[in-house]
Amino acid sequence: MPDLLRLSALLHLTGLIAFAGAAHAGCTRTIVMPMVQLPQAPATAPDDSKLHRTVREVGAALGCEFSFPAVPRPRLHQMLLNRQADVMLPAARDPERDAAGVFVSMARMPLELVMRKGDPRRPSDLNALVADAGLRGLMVRGQTWGGALDRAMDEQGATRVHRVSDNITVLRMLVADRADFTVISPDLFRGLGHREELREVVPQLESLPLSGLPDIEAGAYVSKSLNVSDRALVLKVFSTDAVRKLMQVPTSVAASSAR
Repeated sequence: MPDLLRLSALLHLTGLIAFAGAAHAGCTRTIVMPMVQLPQAPATAPDDSKLHRTVREVGAALGCEFSFPAVPRPRLHQMLLNRQADVMLPAARDPERDAAGVFVSMARMPLELVMRKGDPRRPSDLNALVADAGLRGLMVRGQTWGGALDRAMDEQGATRVHRVSDNITVLRMLVADRADFTVISPDLFRGLGHREELREVVPQLESLPLSGLPDIEAGAYVSKSLNVSDRALVLKVFSTDAVRKLMQVPTSVAASSAR
């Protein structure tokens, strides 16, 4: 009988250990988190930015391995929708993305109007901007200005707002008088002003507050295509203070998005 008791206890302990191991086994596969490939940067750009290092370290502590393929900014949105990306970061909240992923809010980013300096057609508020069909807009493909403004512009047709690959192109086209305005966060606008290729471009533009422009809620999307256990672990990664603090620093948002 003692031997049977010892055997029973051993089997029970083995089961507990196996259960604990399963509970802390980590992610069942590598988590794909595409990083923005900046214009003129190689597709094999290094993934050793502070944000990605932190995500890698926090993920490893939870048993999750991350990969960071470099892709053009416009592809990020489609990769989330097409279940090719497990995480989209940084990302502005958007109803279409809400259908594909769970949003983790990390910061609120104000938006401002950017126009050529001295342009006399500066609108007085958001309604005036929407109403003036003569003002040609530019935005980055896959970017959002917020649901209401996006819809208002889309209803006026594709010619009202032209979409391009990145914000560097947006600013250059504004200066070249190929469009009249864009909408961007002031922190990102200032960050772009430090880029060498825009040194003579940004001084010709101004970022203007516009009454009625909504703030953008920024954070991360975690794909709903992940299984329940993996999704819970990845959500935990992006809920940690270590990751959230990096997203709340404006320069880190500007540097990682460059959109």
